[in-house]
This record gives sequence, structure tokens and C-alpha cells, in this order.
Amino acid sequence: MFWVSWSVAKSFISALVGIAIEQGAIRSIGDAISDYWPDMKGSAHEGVEIKHVLQMSSGARWRNGRVGEKNNHYFNKLREFYL
Repeated sequence: MFWVSWSVAKSFISALVGIAIEQGAIRSIGDAISDYWPDMKGSAHEGVEIKHVLQMSSGARWRNGRVGEKNNHYFNKLREFYL
């Protein structure tokens, strides 16, 4: 079962990133997301800074209406983790 969260998820993730920085798990929002999520290496998000992902300005290629096969892989991994 899925729930649409719209912008709630963005606020929640931003708060978690802030907590992770405070606890030393993340050094800076200027770090690349692929430094912390190795599966992002080789994807459109490799080298993209955490702050850009949080601002939804990562510059990653996106095909409107369709999610690429690699993106589905990440979505399914996240879904398995949380469900």
C-alpha cells in the first residue's frame, strides 16, 4: 500500500539530514550524495550535492511520466527497506 506524501517527505528527509549532520553521520550538505549512498555511483545523481537534492535542483535527467529502469530499482530497494 502506498500513500501520497507530496511535500511532507521533503520536509521529513531535510530534518533527518539535519539530525545526521548534528550527529556527525554527514559532514556537509555540500558533500556528494554518492559519498553516502554508493548505489548512486554511475547514476544521474553521482556527484550531485546533498543540498541540491534537498532543493530538488539536482540537475539529474528526468523523463516526465516515466521512471527509468534504474530509478525503479532504487525505488524498490527503498520500498523493501521501509515496508
